[in-house]
Amino acid sequence: MNLVGKIVTGLILLLSVVFLLAAVFAVASHQNWQAKARENKELVETLRRQRQSMLAQISEKDQLIEREKAARVVRIQQLESQNQQARQEILQLQVELGDQRVKASENQNIASQNEARLTQLDARVADLQTQLKTVTEDIASQREKVIAMTNQIFELEGEKRSLETIRDGLAAQNATMTKVMKKNGLLETDLTDHIPPIVDGVVTDVRDSVVSLSVGLDDGVRNGHQFDIFRNSQYVGTAQVVDVDANRSVARIDPQLTKYAVQRGDRVTTQWVREQK
Repeated sequence: MNLVGKIVTGLILLLSVVFLLAAVFAVASHQNWQAKARENKELVETLRRQRQSMLAQISEKDQLIEREKAARVVRIQQLESQNQQARQEILQLQVELGDQRVKASENQNIASQNEARLTQLDARVADLQTQLKTVTEDIASQREKVIAMTNQIFELEGEKRSLETIRDGLAAQNATMTKVMKKNGLLETDLTDHIPPIVDGVVTDVRDSVVSLSVGLDDGVRNGHQFDIFRNSQYVGTAQVVDVDANRSVARIDPQLTKYAVQRGDRVTTQWVREQK
């Protein structure tokens, strides 16, 4: 029940009470007013209880109507959501249908391409059969060459045995020379110690005319070895080793062969590098 209905119901109840009181007053003029007053009081109390009961019923009906409205609103929202979801599913199905049509068209194109490919493969098989025949003939020709090469191998085996005999003789000569060198207090490295090895190190420290190098005994460096110093591909100078450890060495810069001041990080090598012009 809406607000207007409630107001009308209240007015009706109020008018009923007014008419009832008027009737009571009219009757009271002809009867005992005390007894009538008690009756009227009881009647008013009864009407008041009836009015409260009716108002309670009206309130319950209003609450029931509000709950029903809320339930209908929720149901409408659910139906709208289901409708929206159904539309989305329809759109998705339409998209999938379009994709399936595209795939069907692509599959048809692929099938056509496969047919053309099969035709090409048939032609290729025919070519391969021709090539196989040619290869078979080549194998027969190569077999003859293999036989000739086998004969050459046998000849080379004979030459190999001759070379092994020569090697054994040289080994005996080397053993004799080693005995002679040991008898005279010489080492095998004495003949090559003065030749610096091929190294590629860097200058780790510079103090006046003395530099520290990142190469040492483990790299074949010995006292007296000379190394060229480069910066990128530009020649800087030359230094001679004066002290050497396992993995580092100390060298003295030759002032007569120094073109630029040596710096930390310069490259040290025995390989000659052409200067950039």
